[in-house]
Amino acid sequence: MPFSPAITGTTSAVFTNTGTVKATVGGSGGALRLLNAGTTTAFVAIDTTGTITATTTASMPVLSLATVEVISIKPTGTVYVTGITSSGTTTVYCTRGDWL
Repeated sequence: MPFSPAITGTTSAVFTNTGTVKATVGGSGGALRLLNAGTTTAFVAIDTTGTITATTTASMPVLSLATVEVISIKPTGTVYVTGITSSGTTTVYCTRGDWL
C-alpha cells in the first residue's frame, strides 16, 4: 500500500543485542514505516505507553538490508518503538504518516 510521510520527520534508533532501546515517535498519522538500514535483523515491539519490551522470540522481525515494513498504528499521540537484535547492532528509521 502507498505511504505518505508526515511532516514531523523520521526518528532513528540504534538497536543492539545487549538490551532493548526505545525510540519515541510523535506527531500524527495512522501508519508507521520502519526501515532497517543495517545488516542485522531487528526485533521490534510498539505501544503507546513506553512500557513494552522487545524480545528476539516474541517481537516482530524487521529484516536487514533496507527492508521496509509499514504497519497501522493509533493515529494520534506518541508511539514508542522498542527493539533488540540477536547479535550486533542495526539502525532502524521510524517514520510516521498515513496510508494513501
